[in-house]
Amino acid sequence: MTATQQPTITREPKYPGYDTLLDDDGWGEDFYLLIDGQIIGGTYHCPPGDRIQEGKQWASYGPAGYSLGHATREDAERVQLKAAGAADATVATEAGSAPEPEPEPLPVTWEQALAEAKEKGVGRCSDHAAMAAFCDANITLIVGAVSGQLIWEGAMRKGMTFRELGRLASQDPIACSELMWV
Repeated sequence: MTATQQPTITREPKYPGYDTLLDDDGWGEDFYLLIDGQIIGGTYHCPPGDRIQEGKQWASYGPAGYSLGHATREDAERVQLKAAGAADATVATEAGSAPEPEPEPLPVTWEQALAEAKEKGVGRCSDHAAMAAFCDANITLIVGAVSGQLIWEGAMRKGMTFRELGRLASQDPIACSELMWV
């Protein structure tokens, strides 16, 4: 007779840096529920209302569908684990990843770069100033309805040159527009 291996059950914060399981007021952050590293559902805290009683404000979602009105997060998790065939499993809390650090400040501002390009001309200014002028005048025509300033800032953070940005804009407008979120 062989022993069956128990699945690893964990919970991890849904949003990086938001990892309060339970505070003094009985409230906590949203957490995913995982079995062997795969998300099967999650838990969250609800405000009291017409369908949610005070003190029974935990809810879960997963294989059992949505389940409301639980007194604790663990009770809400147990409903989903039972539906997944792991009713007796113990849940461990995974540390969430730290929030992303603020980006380093750019060596020049958008306004400074545009002023330099206007003062010296695009052919005689620095690369970052030429890139800012390009983004201000042309990038929205090439890529579509985007923010030239945000694309310039993303390109600067990635260390791109004016030539690299121009090539990217002409070859892959979608990737160029995604620089707004860097």
